[in-house]
Amino acid sequence: MRGRLYRALGIAVALFIIAGGGHDVRAQAPSVTLAGLPVHCTDAVGAPVLITWNQMLNDIAVSSILPTGVRLISLRPNLVQQPALLQLFVFAHECGHHISGDIVAGVYFHHDNLNREKNADRIGIRLVRDQLKITLTQAQQIASMFINNPPLPPYYLPGPARAQFIVDCYKSNDDSCSGSTADYRSGGPGSRETPKYSVSVQMWTTNEGNPTSFDFAVDGDDVGSLDNRNGRTRLRLPDLTKGSHSFSMSDITVYGLVPTPYGPRVGVIATGLSCSGTFQVRMAETLRLAAQMTASGVVCSLR
Repeated sequence: MRGRLYRALGIAVALFIIAGGGHDVRAQAPSVTLAGLPVHCTDAVGAPVLITWNQMLNDIAVSSILPTGVRLISLRPNLVQQPALLQLFVFAHECGHHISGDIVAGVYFHHDNLNREKNADRIGIRLVRDQLKITLTQAQQIASMFINNPPLPPYYLPGPARAQFIVDCYKSNDDSCSGSTADYRSGGPGSRETPKYSVSVQMWTTNEGNPTSFDFAVDGDDVGSLDNRNGRTRLRLPDLTKGSHSFSMSDITVYGLVPTPYGPRVGVIATGLSCSGTFQVRMAETLRLAAQMTASGVVCSLR
């Protein structure tokens, strides 16, 4: 979809305009009020899309073309009971169907676009991004509302994948949603919000190495402790930006068999140890922590 279809018309006198082209069509198309904002839609060539309320819909919103050729978005009345961000995204998603042209292609050319729901998600999240200037956090809130949805092949991705796709499309401007943009709009003109990723650390189990406990820090900040003796082998880190970060393990205590007058018993074989290193964040992922005692100290890695 060409960039002109996403061109922001802005907010003037609290009017949110979702439009396919870069021109003002406020006087040409009907509107409804969602989340306190009058909204309406035009397709890619500027044709107005009518909006109607329909209690009999099986879904919360549906896009269609009437036999007369009129473009239509039908909404269930209970849409207004949903969170404000979801109301606006649902409407933008339906408008995205008209902007992408998949409704026209299906009705007049009998072409079924298997990517039509992904396209509508992509266009929809960028419409609310560019016209309402929502933040990355707000986009993630929208995406989270779909994370538990079941897959509905061949059109809808499974909930977690769909949620991630919506966030990826917010962050990018290409059709595949695989690129990136420098402007993640944190709420004000010219502001920036750098994307962050959910990262966890997984240490070894007692079946894989010595029973061990230690404190863990990232970029100089303490984030918690790990102790595989009681199964605490996984630690969720604060969300991190993409790139290089430092980590450290301190107050490392290693347990093993030690001789006693009554025979070998599990006890402390080393304590007060430490090590540090760097690691790379590429995406949301779980990184494996490894450590080894050497004659000169502890060597550790996180990857």
